[in-house]
Order: sequence, then C-alpha cells, then structure tokens
Amino acid sequence: MAGVKAFARLLGCWVITAIQGVSGPNVFLSTFTTWGMQAGETYQWEQWDPPNPKNSVSDWQHVKVKKVMVMLFLLCFILNGIFVLLHAKMVWRKIYNMLQYLERRTPNFDFSNFSRVALFSGAIINCWTVLWCSLASYVVVGASESPKDVLLDALGMLFLYNLDRIGIS
Repeated sequence: MAGVKAFARLLGCWVITAIQGVSGPNVFLSTFTTWGMQAGETYQWEQWDPPNPKNSVSDWQHVKVKKVMVMLFLLCFILNGIFVLLHAKMVWRKIYNMLQYLERRTPNFDFSNFSRVALFSGAIINCWTVLWCSLASYVVVGASESPKDVLLDALGMLFLYNLDRIGIS
C-alpha cells in the first residue's frame, strides 16, 4: 500500500505542476487573444480605446459597484501574490539551507541533483503561476459582467495558484 500511496502522491505532484504551468497562460491568452474560444464568446478588444476617456471608462457610469469590486479584488489578488511569493521564498531558503547543512554534516546524506532540480523547479513554478494568474486576473476579472462573476472569477484564479497547497495543514 505504501508504494501505491507514493505513486499517487508523485502523480498528483506532476498533475498539479502541469495544471499550474499551463492554466495561467491559457486563461490569459484565451481571454485576451480569443485563443481557444468559440465564435461569439470572445471579447471585442478592438473596440476598446484606452486613450479615449469616453470609450475607455464609459462603463464606470453604469456599473460603478462592479468596477469598484474589480479594483479591490485585483489589488487584493496582487497583494496576496506578493505575500505568497515572499512566504515561499522564506520556506525555500530554510529548506535549502537545511539540506545543505545535512549534506555537510551527515556522511550518508546525499542532496542529489534530482532533489536540487525539484526544489528549484518548485520555486520557478510558484513564480510562474503567480505571474500568469495576476496577468490573467486583470483580463478575466476586469471583463466580468456582474458582481457575482467578479467574485467567482477572482476566487477561481486564487484557487489556481494555491492549488499546490491542497492537503497541507
């Protein structure tokens, strides 16, 4: 049974890495460039004219509550991403220093190249996921059609970059 549990854990690790590696860019690209979207479900980005204040902020007159929610969620999302990365950096540094210490002090301990690659790739995936989820949240949450959509889209993006923390208590 221990072998099955170890295999399931390794498979889960690879699946979560794959999901976090491709989901942020996929969500961003499908929303921003209509890549992977069906006809009729795409946003009309060509009609958005940022330099023209009448065009770029005209919807603020009609949906102020939603726009305020979007701004608050985006700010909260980005701040949370910063805190997640700062915490991950602290944990990574502690693990790395502990493994280095054990390798120096314990004759039978081997901090192998595979362990180093796993440690570094975990840090890279965390940074990658937070970056892409932050970019995707801008276009996804910003283009939400109702306050409920703002909430659900923001929570969906937050779930994506916290996916690798499932099962950690």
